[in-house]
Amino acid sequence: MNPQKSSTVLVCPPVFFCVYDEYNPWMRESRKKAGGKDPVDHEKALRQWTALVITLTRLGVDCCGIPPVSSFPDMVFTANFGLIHPRERKILLSSFFVRQRRGEIRYAEYYVRKELGYETKKIKDPAAYFEGGGDALFHGDELLIGWGFRTNKKGARYAEEFAGARKTHLLRLIDERFYHLDMCLCSVDGKNFYYPGAFDEKSRRVLNKNFHAMRISEEDALDFFCNGIPVYRDGKLVMLIVNAEPSKALKLTLDGLEIPWTKVCVSEFMKSGGGPGCLKMFLHSRA
Repeated sequence: MNPQKSSTVLVCPPVFFCVYDEYNPWMRESRKKAGGKDPVDHEKALRQWTALVITLTRLGVDCCGIPPVSSFPDMVFTANFGLIHPRERKILLSSFFVRQRRGEIRYAEYYVRKELGYETKKIKDPAAYFEGGGDALFHGDELLIGWGFRTNKKGARYAEEFAGARKTHLLRLIDERFYHLDMCLCSVDGKNFYYPGAFDEKSRRVLNKNFHAMRISEEDALDFFCNGIPVYRDGKLVMLIVNAEPSKALKLTLDGLEIPWTKVCVSEFMKSGGGPGCLKMFLHSRA
């Protein structure tokens, strides 16, 4: 099973979500505009998150909710908890580069093990960093891993060994605005989209040659198109949830490929560098 075609996801209510630090460009910019204070409209963030969960539920997605923890406002970004094994009920837990998020993992581990029945694996090398679904994408029986800003090569090797994919491709990220792979690359019903400016030349060649990836504009990339959520039912795409209305050119492409889409804006979470896809982690279906 490709976990990214699952109809079960893990979410975390944004009860304690805020932008309290500045460890990515989105945080720095949003806090600067707010005069160095938390820029989040908390009621609006909750409305946006609820609208996303309602949309997922109406599309037939089973949303499991992990309880939030007050010390970790970024727990809302569950995609980064780890990498789900494509065939077995196992998860490789993230080893965060960002120290502010490292404490989340013990809560994530407890929940997925005790409540969802997953076998958990840890990265024990303190020099290896891997940030879960944010930097890993399955494409058929191949695995693509982004590295450079959060995940490093050591961490990527742990993910490669854990997943057991037929082939693994390491893609180097070079634009700090797109510090995770899921911000600049996505696969929707077998069609791949990417923002070229986020990758080095070697990685662009891999995406063009091996995956026939279609380019999107900087405008669409900054609207977090690649961080949308493709929803499948019985292996067939039923909807792509996006954060913002695509550009005219991208709309034409999506129409030509017969990819249906709907908009669920999560602008409050963008202030922290997160889009719709960051707010969920695909899981195996519950028994």
